[in-house]
Amino acid sequence: MSSSITVRNLIFKTTVDGQHKSLTVDPIGVAFYAALSAAFPHGENFFVRSVAQFTKQVPPALKVEVDAFIKQEALHAREHVKFNCAIGEAGMPIEALIKRANGQLDCADQRAPLNRLATTVALEHFTAIFAEKILSNPRHLAHFDGEDLALWHWHAIEEIEHKAVAFDVYNHMTAGWSSLRRYLCRTGAMLDAMARLAYALWFGFGDVLESQGLKTPGWRTRFLAFLFVKPGLLSEMMPHLLAFFLPRFHPNHKDESDLLGRAKVALKPLIA
Repeated sequence: MSSSITVRNLIFKTTVDGQHKSLTVDPIGVAFYAALSAAFPHGENFFVRSVAQFTKQVPPALKVEVDAFIKQEALHAREHVKFNCAIGEAGMPIEALIKRANGQLDCADQRAPLNRLATTVALEHFTAIFAEKILSNPRHLAHFDGEDLALWHWHAIEEIEHKAVAFDVYNHMTAGWSSLRRYLCRTGAMLDAMARLAYALWFGFGDVLESQGLKTPGWRTRFLAFLFVKPGLLSEMMPHLLAFFLPRFHPNHKDESDLLGRAKVALKPLIA
């Protein structure tokens, strides 16, 4: 039985010089992506553990998808560890960013297994929508090039490919619940996860700016403008994030097959 998810064991040579170059192009963008990347290694491991514990309880076809999901996420964690090291070597406070992000996720890690799975469902939806937007609009990654651009491009493709796996595991494992209980658990997890992610990104962004001598009055306004105005990543994401709160939502309701096809073609020269 084959999977629709492709595991690409790619190795990226992220460098300090690449980070310095990106900082000269767009320090605001670099600060945001640094704060986000800091959360990935621990986050990917959390996702894997949250889903893997149910591997023996799901149908064979879904187990194949789970196995591919686990392999993809493990590789994402490995490559973002290296990316984060380059961030730190470029003078950004990566250890502080990681500690803050991990602390927020560790709170969710204390919950019951199905609640941890619901948190994974929520964060997987966020990353899938984030991935769709950065692949759809080149300006979101305009400050990256070379290996750094390839890393984010590859990661985004695979987040879209496996976007429904955790959700399908959650639906299978909560099949005995009422529709209302299932809905409240996953939407409550989303509200909690977004609050914790916002906290980590907000203060992480400020830490990076401070490390570069750029935390001047008005930095909060610049951050909000980056998110909502130009390039406006969060503004673009918002309608699809809110779709998660529809009672009959499923990640596959949004068809991204054309985007994935174009993105895979675009990835080839980046990794050549």
